[in-house]
Amino acid sequence: MMFGFSIMLLGGFEFHKRGIIPALSKKETNKIKSDQATHILVETGIYKFIRHPQYVGLFIFFIGYSLLFNAFFSVLFSPVILTWFGFVAYIEERYDLELIFGEEYKKYKKRVGMFFPRIR
Repeated sequence: MMFGFSIMLLGGFEFHKRGIIPALSKKETNKIKSDQATHILVETGIYKFIRHPQYVGLFIFFIGYSLLFNAFFSVLFSPVILTWFGFVAYIEERYDLELIFGEEYKKYKKRVGMFFPRIR
């Protein structure tokens, strides 16, 4: 559970560092105009390895929770959750991120795996 939670935190921290989460990062947001703060493609930290660390972290957290509390049914339900995360991430990339960032995001997608690091 803690490993999954840590992955989610690392992803959130990269956004926070750049002022993309204004409610949490007023000091950094003041350095960047508010319209620019929401349109920064983050490719550092954990985002160098995977494009959706929050989904990965939440999935690992869910598996850890299921194992910790002996909830075997939850483990069996995990493929459904993973499929849902994949669907949501695909829609988010296709209809939001590719429209906002264009070619830059398409190049990023080729370099970085969606849920697992790419092995070269």
